[in-house]
Amino acid sequence: VSYNNSQFYRTIGSEMTSIEKNRIWLDIVSSQGKVNRTVVGYVTNATNNKDRIYDAVTNATGLKIYSFSDDHAQQEFCIQGRSLPFDDSDKVRLGVNVTISGNYSIAISAIDGLFEGNQNIYLEDKLVGIIHDLKQNPYHFTSSSGVFNDRFILRYTTSALGNGDFDYDNQVVVY
Repeated sequence: VSYNNSQFYRTIGSEMTSIEKNRIWLDIVSSQGKVNRTVVGYVTNATNNKDRIYDAVTNATGLKIYSFSDDHAQQEFCIQGRSLPFDDSDKVRLGVNVTISGNYSIAISAIDGLFEGNQNIYLEDKLVGIIHDLKQNPYHFTSSSGVFNDRFILRYTTSALGNGDFDYDNQVVVY
């Protein structure tokens, strides 16, 4: 007797080999050496909302870093898939749980896809008003203990609108 389990097991076919993945692994590191990681990935068929296949909720305790999807503003994700095509004006809200007051760093652990090229990766610290280039070096900050869900934003441009420079030569501009 032959059993067909194809409805349960996916086979590697052309649809599986054409998946685009552009991912950023971020670590939060305490001065005591404790580490926690999250990943944000721009992946074929993912959305900016909660996806069963592309997102994972974290239930970790202690020091942690996590993200939020567009439709689940309070649910903490340790893995978040985002939609393609990649838009450099996208912003991903990050949260941290700091268990001990002290010094911390947020750093890129690994990258792949378009992030291996010239695509910038910035961390905005809304508490102190800094936009930091994570590709250059880790971001160091001091924090009291607590949960901070509105302090950090993962972003890809430093400008508010993300528009290029305009060329006004030989044009009339009316305000």
